[in-house]
Amino acid sequence: MGDNYELFNSSESFELPRELFNKIMARIRKEERDRAKRRYIFFLTAVIVSFGAFVPFTNFFWQEFNKSGAFHFFAFIFSDFRAVLANWQDFVLAIFELFPSASLMMSFTALFIFLWSIKNMVDIKIKYQIINKLI
Repeated sequence: MGDNYELFNSSESFELPRELFNKIMARIRKEERDRAKRRYIFFLTAVIVSFGAFVPFTNFFWQEFNKSGAFHFFAFIFSDFRAVLANWQDFVLAIFELFPSASLMMSFTALFIFLWSIKNMVDIKIKYQIINKLI
């Protein structure tokens, strides 16, 4: 233990290779590029999957919306507007009860993930300029 203390406590300075700093910085930059590539590929996969999910979810939403009969309520607005105004609270509540909220939330979730992934891909492209180096 005493030998190590004397070795590191001596006033002699160690001579480091001149290229050590450049090698360390190059390795750090390489790790950052590799991490950015992995993140870019992850978000690209998320874009593809979320868009692939958005289309059937939106189709499912429209099918459920058509089955619910909500179009009849919207047609009622134009046929008898005074009755709608007289009972607008009940009318809005009836539309909300018929609205297919679960399928709408699935569509919005897929859309949110799609847009969020595109935003992150653009951020990575701007920050690291790696798009051309991926292929």
